[in-house]
Amino acid sequence: MQDAGIKLSSAASRVLGVSTRKMLDALISGTHDPEVLADLAKGALRKKIPALREALQGRFTGHHALLIGQMLAQIDFLDETIQTLSARIEELTRPFSREIELLDSIPGVDKRAAEMLLAEIGPDMSRFPTDGTSRRGAECVPASANRRARSTPPRPGRAPNGCAAP
Repeated sequence: MQDAGIKLSSAASRVLGVSTRKMLDALISGTHDPEVLADLAKGALRKKIPALREALQGRFTGHHALLIGQMLAQIDFLDETIQTLSARIEELTRPFSREIELLDSIPGVDKRAAEMLLAEIGPDMSRFPTDGTSRRGAECVPASANRRARSTPPRPGRAPNGCAAP
């Protein structure tokens, strides 16, 4: 859109927010009047109508409409996919809601991270007799990724942080 002279991101911090999405849909549908487009702003964005009018002046062509339309369709598809998968994850993890709630109570762990932890280590914590055991296990996980970043290969038979040797 920059080549069309439309600089929506200079006036709106969320280019895919509700108001800006309505503006983009209107542009795609053929509305090019900056006054009309800026008037689609809702909420706090209404305070920026003069800046929006300026940002929405440009040469938005049918080609731009096609490209932006395709990008928005892809975003919509991905949003729908995320909703579908999130609903399935919710369904599958429902029996473990207490475990997810406990994991979610850990600082820095949100519900999605708790679901991922549950998927990775499972609900049975008996293999971790102490919190130190699970922490040491977690420290071993990124070792293979760290090896790729190293400039020298690790010595054979040696593992980081007391983890089992490879």
